[in-house]
Amino acid sequence: MNGQQQTPQLQVSELYTKRQSKDAARLRAYNKILDSVYHRIRVQSQMPNSPCSLLYTIPPFILGLPRIDLEDCVVYLVYQLRQSGFEVRYSFPNLISINWIHHERDYILDQSPIMRAMLESEKAATEKAKTNTAFNKKPKKAKSTNTVQFQNVLRPSDPSAPSVGKLPSTSDYVPPTQFLQTMETPAQKRTNEVVMPNGSTSGVLADLWKL
Repeated sequence: MNGQQQTPQLQVSELYTKRQSKDAARLRAYNKILDSVYHRIRVQSQMPNSPCSLLYTIPPFILGLPRIDLEDCVVYLVYQLRQSGFEVRYSFPNLISINWIHHERDYILDQSPIMRAMLESEKAATEKAKTNTAFNKKPKKAKSTNTVQFQNVLRPSDPSAPSVGKLPSTSDYVPPTQFLQTMETPAQKRTNEVVMPNGSTSGVLADLWKL
């Protein structure tokens, strides 16, 4: 029993112990680069009239940190930046383009105090317009007005009443007596006669025929 040898064993976790420590060191280097990228983005976003994009060159190494696997570092940086909401494009071998213009639009529409004030003013104006429209749709009561109506009443004129200040009527007109006599007894038609000195008359046409 004492001479039996123990069977050697190997834990699988032991295979990755050293590798795990190396990967942890590389992760510190990748996070150091990622923090540098975020710092560049913050600085550029604070500059007036600056574009909402930048180009970043991934360094091949960082002093004081383990050697960087460039391909692995690019994958890590692109993934983390896209998870943060940035648009990222990679150019071989170590250049990445970062863009956040869509965040600029979201800020202007949702967070900008100037835009909020404008939207609140527009909202207040819209509500006021709706209130005025609803008020104008209500039927208005007819206003009672004191009106006086005049009717033209024709009254028979009094012949004995004075005519001062009143226009004469056709029924009040009385023609002259001579005009009535002329209308009742029309004058005889005159002929072309010449009164002679002795009182006799002579027709002008008859005398011409006598000549």
